[in-house]
Amino acid sequence: MKLTIDALLQEAGIRKSCEVYGLFAASLNQSQEVRGLDQRTRQGMIPDFMIQLQNKRQCLYELKTISQGESHFTRQNARERCGGVNKRAAKIHREYVDKCKAADRKYNLFVSVDGSMGPMQRKLNTFPPVKGLVVGPRGEGSPELHNLIEAIAAEWAAKIWREFGADSVAVAKGLLVNRVRRTIGIVGVRAAAGLKGDRLGILISGAGDGKAPAVRRLAAQRQHFNARAEYADMYGCGPPCAR
Repeated sequence: MKLTIDALLQEAGIRKSCEVYGLFAASLNQSQEVRGLDQRTRQGMIPDFMIQLQNKRQCLYELKTISQGESHFTRQNARERCGGVNKRAAKIHREYVDKCKAADRKYNLFVSVDGSMGPMQRKLNTFPPVKGLVVGPRGEGSPELHNLIEAIAAEWAAKIWREFGADSVAVAKGLLVNRVRRTIGIVGVRAAAGLKGDRLGILISGAGDGKAPAVRRLAAQRQHFNARAEYADMYGCGPPCAR
């Protein structure tokens, strides 16, 4: 999912950084204890994306994928459109704030007095609230993901609408919105299905001897359906049934 979104941003010519190393490292006390940790931990925090859309401030984005589970899909939001992904997206900025506070306490030895903020949290506050890009098990997306899709299509269309063969930027944008949304949705559904298949294979293979053929059949089926999905994505229709 992350590589797909990164590639779409690149195609649209949008200023972005994926896996933003070094952004919070200067706000983390690089003590002897911290220098002994692995490189990723020494960064303090690594946002998935830093994106600057046209005429807007740089924003941090965090990508999450969720499965069908009670922690995200409750009886209350089960009938809401995108209820599960919206619930997950609403937690992302607070999780960033909590991570910053924890790092300030543990590594910067900062004690908050009267609501004061440590170096990590002050750095986070130089950006707007972190935007959550959440993809659900059926390819559904959070509001910020749909906003980003619209922005990608708009900036992409402004650059290529003539060579795209469209009559105007607006027409090209409409076509590109569908293309970008479909690309992200297909990748999300395929990733969710692949994860389920992998976990099912682990369960079957751990159930006893003689289960390896079943695991291989599942892998072959996933490969087959992935190829069909790629065909449909490329040509816009279902592939002919294999004999």
